[in-house]
Amino acid sequence: KKKKIMQDKELAMKNGLVMPTEETCVRCHNKKSPTFKGFDFEKYSKNPKAIHIMNTKKETKAKAKS
Repeated sequence: KKKKIMQDKELAMKNGLVMPTEETCVRCHNKKSPTFKGFDFEKYSKNPKAIHIMNTKKETKAKAKS
């Protein structure tokens, strides 16, 4: 049941998934971080290889084709 929920973003959000905003991300990705090398929210939030991104399989395939 849990896997089915996580494969459907809308259903996952209804069950508590929170899609992070730039404000959420910069709590860690900021100049105070010892490993900070710059952070572009627009760039990283759209990168399917970004470490924290949450996409359904369908969205990942669609982004790969474009």
